[in-house]
Amino acid sequence: MATKSEIGRRIAEILNINVFSFEYAIVLDLYERGSARSGELKSRSMAGATVFYHTINNLANSEIIISESDAVDRRKRVYRLSNWARKILDEEFSFLLDWYRPDPLNVHKSGDSLTTFIRNTKERLKIRFFSCEYQIVLLVDEFEPCTTGDLLRMCDVSNTTFFSALRKLAGRGLIQAEADDGDHRVKKYRLPLWVRQAQDQLRHELKQWAEQTLTMPT
Repeated sequence: MATKSEIGRRIAEILNINVFSFEYAIVLDLYERGSARSGELKSRSMAGATVFYHTINNLANSEIIISESDAVDRRKRVYRLSNWARKILDEEFSFLLDWYRPDPLNVHKSGDSLTTFIRNTKERLKIRFFSCEYQIVLLVDEFEPCTTGDLLRMCDVSNTTFFSALRKLAGRGLIQAEADDGDHRVKKYRLPLWVRQAQDQLRHELKQWAEQTLTMPT
């Protein structure tokens, strides 16, 4: 079975964008692996050295991860998730068990689990989980068609970051704009078929991951 990190890296390669924030990539790696040295975490991170070590220090200072001496080489540090952070992820990841393609006749209900997960987990762990680009993809997938204003309101980033990400996605064909029937000055965004199919495959793999991971004995 692929790990959640591997599934995330695969969708990042398919879409050619960053998916996870640097913080979440480290947290998720430790959630699945149990523990790792900083060098092991760095080798799997998309962040540069300066950003990576700044990020891991922030996570340690927030006590989301814990640093311990390596049992073999006491000069080296091994990191693991704190018990409270792991408990939060166990609770919040359960939404994946029922994450299905949104029902266009009941968008609010079908999209609630994802948006609730993102909001609750961010509030509880105080970290951002997804890049701005992937936040937009997820939101359009859940609530399409979405206006620019809809997406800006739901994304937790600055206006500058948001519009840069929106232009990148549109330029790469990852989202498609159409004029609103009522106001042609307003753009509405949808996902092209191949991106929706990639998201459907992602849902299927993440549900399998959740069914096996969240029921594993601790």
